[in-house]
Amino acid sequence: MNIKRFIGITLGIAAVTSVGATKSNAAVLMTQTKMDTYSCSDASYGSSGTYFTASGAGSVYATSSRSAYTTACEGNNTSNAAGSVVTAAETLRAATAQTAGLISNRISFVRNQASTRVPYSVSLDGNGNAHLGLAGGMGDKGIGVWVQGSITHIANDAAASKYNGNVITGLVGADKAFKNGFLVGLSAGYEDVDLDTTFNSGNLKGRGYIVAPYAAFDLKKGFSVNTSFGYARVRYDQDRLDPSTSEKFTSDGTNADRYFGTLNLNASKKVKKATVGGTLGIVYSREERASFTETGTTGTKRVTSAQTTSIGQGRFGVNAGVNLGKINPYAKVTGVYDFTKTKLNVGASQATPSQDDFGADFAIGVNLKAKNFTGTVEGYTSQFRSDWTEYGGTVRLRVDF
Repeated sequence: MNIKRFIGITLGIAAVTSVGATKSNAAVLMTQTKMDTYSCSDASYGSSGTYFTASGAGSVYATSSRSAYTTACEGNNTSNAAGSVVTAAETLRAATAQTAGLISNRISFVRNQASTRVPYSVSLDGNGNAHLGLAGGMGDKGIGVWVQGSITHIANDAAASKYNGNVITGLVGADKAFKNGFLVGLSAGYEDVDLDTTFNSGNLKGRGYIVAPYAAFDLKKGFSVNTSFGYARVRYDQDRLDPSTSEKFTSDGTNADRYFGTLNLNASKKVKKATVGGTLGIVYSREERASFTETGTTGTKRVTSAQTTSIGQGRFGVNAGVNLGKINPYAKVTGVYDFTKTKLNVGASQATPSQDDFGADFAIGVNLKAKNFTGTVEGYTSQFRSDWTEYGGTVRLRVDF
């Protein structure tokens, strides 16, 4: 072979190899640059972007930097989280409100007051004698037995935490009123939570048993104080789809312990057939959920650590009822301020939900009387919280003897 030709061929091969290597290095460098520049939600280089998800032998995207970027983008991303983690604070607020609200209704009835129940209402206010049912102390033994049920529809419309469903609570109880204005009672019941968790293409179901003692005491000049505290044992079952592979993950039998308490100061004044009142109170609730393992259809397992969620609220409201004989219509407005709560953290590519601290609850209803039996039908709604919808109804029946 001609020496000049050999040298030329050798130089040509080296040049081509050099150019190819340069292009490959440039491609890798460009990819890293893109990863450093674009956000996790970028259409091409985000956590689920067209180029970012490229894979296969020799792919310039299959680098350690891609792995690190994936971790940064997917951390706290709700689409890859269990339903009980994302909905914890709001379901705790809704469930506690129903339980405490039903107990507050019973106390209000015994005190010869109009109903005070609104969603999330734990205030026990004074509505005078607007409610026509017998007070517990007016019976021969001062003992009352009651049953109440409430259903509330809730919906979160924020993209990162979108879900909707129902919270249902039923309670039964008995109490005794003493001549000195003191009342003590005990309630027990069942809770059912059923949610479609759109944010992770899944479902969440909660089933719980509740026990809650309560007490109230009349003060002078239309004032009274009351309190309740309780415990619930809840079991959560849930499922979801992996956002990348659509593999279904299921977790059955996640247990939780919930503790809650309320304290309220109430005032009421009767003006002819009408009664007006006000209330100032607080409620605090804490739920401790055990760690759990999700199992995929392929046998893949993912462990979620134990979780503690809490919420504390201040409540201030006004109410009014009218005595029309056997029918007693009433209305109430309650302002609610969350002075402490566990907030949701979301992924880097997601917009953080508003999670407003202030809202207002509205309720209208009617109390009915027939001998020693009294009943109530009520509708209620919660307003002024961004991306939040809530409304529902309550039915009550009590008998005194």
